[in-house]
Amino acid sequence: MKIKNQLEKIILKSGGIKFEVLPSGDIHGIYYNNESISMYRANMLDGMLANIYLRVTKDGRSRHTKLLGVDSPSELKISGNQMLYEGEFENVRYKVHLKLIGLNWFWKVRIEGEKGIFGEVFYGQDVSLNYPYANEAYVCQYLDHSVRLSDGAYHVRTKQNQGPAFILQQGSLTPNVAFATDGFDFFGKEYKLDNKVKALEAGTLPSRVYQYEFAYIAFQTPKRELSEPYEALFYASLNPDWEANGLEWKSVKELQAIHDSVPDEHAYVAYPKIERAISFQDIYPYLPFDDSELKEMFPEKMFLEEEDGTILSWFSEKGTHYVTGDKERYLERPDANIITNQGMRDPEIPGIASTNYIFGVFNSHLSLGNVQFNRLLSRNKTPLNVLKTSGQRLFIKHEGKYKLLAMPAAYEMRFNSSAWYYKVDGDVIKVEAGVPANETYVRLEFSSRLGRKYDLILTEELVMGEAEYLHPLHLDFEGDAAILSFDETTLAGKHHPEYRFRMEIESDGKFRYSGDEIFYKDRQSRNHPLLCLELENVSSFSYTIKGLASKADIQIRNLEEIKEEYYALHMENMQGFRLEIDPDNPNHREIKKLNILVPWYLQNALIHYAMPHGLEQYGGGAWGTRDVCQGPAELFSAFGRFDLVKSIILKVYERQFHETGDWPQWFMFDSFGYIQADSSHGDIIVWPLYLLANYLLHTGDKEILNEVVPYTTIRTGEKVNPESIHAHVKREIEAIKSNLIPGTHLSGYGGGDWDDTLQPVESELRTTMASSWTVALTIEALETFLFACDSENEIRELVEEIKKDYRKYFIKDGVPAGFVRIEGAQIKHIVHPSDSLTGIKYRLLSFNRGFISEIFPKEDIQPYLDLIDKHLLHPDGVRLMDTTVKYQGGIPKIFLRAETATNFGREIGLLYVHAHIRYLEAMAKIGAAERLFKGIKVINPILIKENVKNALPRQSNVYFSSSDGDFPTRYQADRDFDKLRTGEVKVKGGWRLYSSGPGIFLRQLINSFLGINFLDNQLYIDPVIPKSLNGLKFHFKFKNHELNVTYEIEEEAGVNQAIVNGKVIPRNTNLRKYRKSGVLIPDCLLMDKNEIIIKM
Repeated sequence: MKIKNQLEKIILKSGGIKFEVLPSGDIHGIYYNNESISMYRANMLDGMLANIYLRVTKDGRSRHTKLLGVDSPSELKISGNQMLYEGEFENVRYKVHLKLIGLNWFWKVRIEGEKGIFGEVFYGQDVSLNYPYANEAYVCQYLDHSVRLSDGAYHVRTKQNQGPAFILQQGSLTPNVAFATDGFDFFGKEYKLDNKVKALEAGTLPSRVYQYEFAYIAFQTPKRELSEPYEALFYASLNPDWEANGLEWKSVKELQAIHDSVPDEHAYVAYPKIERAISFQDIYPYLPFDDSELKEMFPEKMFLEEEDGTILSWFSEKGTHYVTGDKERYLERPDANIITNQGMRDPEIPGIASTNYIFGVFNSHLSLGNVQFNRLLSRNKTPLNVLKTSGQRLFIKHEGKYKLLAMPAAYEMRFNSSAWYYKVDGDVIKVEAGVPANETYVRLEFSSRLGRKYDLILTEELVMGEAEYLHPLHLDFEGDAAILSFDETTLAGKHHPEYRFRMEIESDGKFRYSGDEIFYKDRQSRNHPLLCLELENVSSFSYTIKGLASKADIQIRNLEEIKEEYYALHMENMQGFRLEIDPDNPNHREIKKLNILVPWYLQNALIHYAMPHGLEQYGGGAWGTRDVCQGPAELFSAFGRFDLVKSIILKVYERQFHETGDWPQWFMFDSFGYIQADSSHGDIIVWPLYLLANYLLHTGDKEILNEVVPYTTIRTGEKVNPESIHAHVKREIEAIKSNLIPGTHLSGYGGGDWDDTLQPVESELRTTMASSWTVALTIEALETFLFACDSENEIRELVEEIKKDYRKYFIKDGVPAGFVRIEGAQIKHIVHPSDSLTGIKYRLLSFNRGFISEIFPKEDIQPYLDLIDKHLLHPDGVRLMDTTVKYQGGIPKIFLRAETATNFGREIGLLYVHAHIRYLEAMAKIGAAERLFKGIKVINPILIKENVKNALPRQSNVYFSSSDGDFPTRYQADRDFDKLRTGEVKVKGGWRLYSSGPGIFLRQLINSFLGINFLDNQLYIDPVIPKSLNGLKFHFKFKNHELNVTYEIEEEAGVNQAIVNGKVIPRNTNLRKYRKSGVLIPDCLLMDKNEIIIKM
């Protein structure tokens, strides 16, 4: 059965502006020439996120309502480019009139009541100014909100700094008293718990500019007694090209004239009121467990997190993480979990993945294989659960009415499953979702602790492609099973016509499938892509979604079996990792935290590798060339899975461009492999060689150089001209040499380096500027390759010339510059104490990579550490630079994203955890053990406030890509940046999970800190551990050998001797420039189980 999957819409147009209006009066979207002005697409089940609200106060009691759409009391009428909403609420009669004129639209609100009744009007509009279906949080990071107070009202101008050159000016032509710019200030973090709009409950909008990830422009009128009618006139005006038209504000006088130029319509077409029988906005109330209930249900609690005496979260001994709903009062990023098949496998074998959220999103973004194109279910749209149809949800009939299960009393996260616990009239309902280790299905189980019977409705918002409403759906039924397949117009359908999803139900009650019609009183469908399962009189049911990549079916098991199997395999993949230390040691707690953290970071890293996407960066399905050469490759190296490292190397070298010898910035690695970037930053070409060189160093497997793989064409992604890896390397070296700045041996900057925000504005900088970080990385990659191969004289000569030019051009006054610009004889140092252009003096990456590649003289180490301490070290780690790249209204002069991003987060906030982890690697290289251990502690999210006093609460079992200063705007961050160093400003967690960071962290923990390494396929132990951890024990598997390692620490870096099963082996290497190195232990000395004492 083919379903059209298109909502009925009424179109209003004016001057390129298009309003898509649903028959309920909800505005599905606002567009200009097919670009989105609004952010979120409305439907008649959720209603619209933008709205106009009326708050009525009488006798000191306030109530409020929406005035637009299905959730309002309004009747809808339309005439031409005008709409009229009319209704009554709390004895207040109102009319809301929309008028489109050119690139402007106006909302006139008229309210009238009686003496003693007071009214206020709130206006709210979500904003995108970008292409439809863009990542909402990312788009908001480049929206610049500026405020002007004029003619008795606030006006907000939102400028898109990256994307279409749009400006949207909004405000009112009548007085307003307050404003907001972000949905967190309007709805509030508590909205996740009570579904109440903070601004309407609290009294007033905050009147602050907040540049965050939920752009929502709001205004509030003065409170007026309604004995006389009151009118408010709101407006929005689009400047479609600020680069051409300028940045001037439109005046109230000009806007009023535009409004008055078109008379109001009088002959309207009335639309029947659409009434719902069940509402997604009617949530089951949040009912927390009290302390006695928590103690009874969850007696085992490690690392208990509390705030003001309220329990927020804890862990079990096995790493299961539990969170109470109360923690969500403190979080902007809701607790969530991505569950997938185990990731230590060939990623071209399709896996299944699903994302769930604490507030009752049991599955979402459910995909088979590619997470970008092969989606079954829609993804969660807002971090506050404002829109609720997305993904898979569950209604429960309570007191005669269906209510949506939202915030649970407790939320449980395991490595492959999640569970929600709800209190219902003395009963506890458990909803649990999980995936097996290898089979591609997601299983949902529902149970009542008391065996009580319930009526339920399970809903699933279908995508079957990239996003909802884009593609026809193919839905069929086979007995009790529902089957969905991809339409031939989708990329998934073109590449995988055999892929399908099969839903199967087991229940102790009655059930039937239905659609969105059950939500309306007239039982008529409005074509929303909703698959519903109505369940009657059930105390338990299970619902399995099978992702079928072939005609063969899959045998399913219950969640208990699935969890046990997955946990055992996950522990096996961890190679038995476990740390121990004397309970009396002051660091005992920190060591136990690492035992909990490691399996979670392994889970995070494997998702990044096998099904790449994250909680905020939900789009994915591709590998970044730089990323895959780091996170996944370093993860597998640390755990000795060199078969997977080799697989990555072959896949990466296969993507070398045939035409240039360079690589794409990113590429898809599955059947969509022809999809790739056509260019890259200047450092990208180095990473494949870096990866290959380290693989050779660790394994001694030179046969890989004879492996034959093709090249890839830039335009078509076609595989051509197979050659050996050794030939690919020669081509790579030639491409590096061709990119040298004339007259030097320094690589041109190209499109940037590791810091993606520092892309050059001037195209000339691509060939005249060099990055000290990229050049140092090139030196390290070439020298490691030489060390492992020892037969490439041409490379040896090249690396010596590069090292000479590094010292000649980058080091000035004893300090490495972040960049140099070379134009003939003129040399300009950028990001250096002498730099007057940017005002930035020090760059962490220059120090990091200089230490790691060992190109600094030994006598410079301490002075450089002093500079880091003085200028880059903060309570939450080391920042990328000593000060911010100044924000000047989003008009870039030197670096693109660094000067156009408006949110002080991710790389912009300067504490990017990936770079901090490389600092840990640098500290290991120089033997700075205390710095290394402290650096590990401050980025561990488990009870992070124990080590970072100014940290705000955050999810505790997931990797955060950045630590972001809690600044509302870039301007305040520029002004008060030093308060981060003193801890006066709080820090919060950035985007989660989708990063090479977890894999790199695990490598640094195992290889650099604990010192367990492969060298020429033998065990090489070279730890850097502070004396405060004397007696630390480490249990780990090396190949098939169990290692029980005890560290006896007198000196904090390297090894004096190892005692292996009673045999003394003195230090037998000299591999470190700055410190003592480690000990190489031949395989012949290792038994199945080994007791090793490392004397440092």
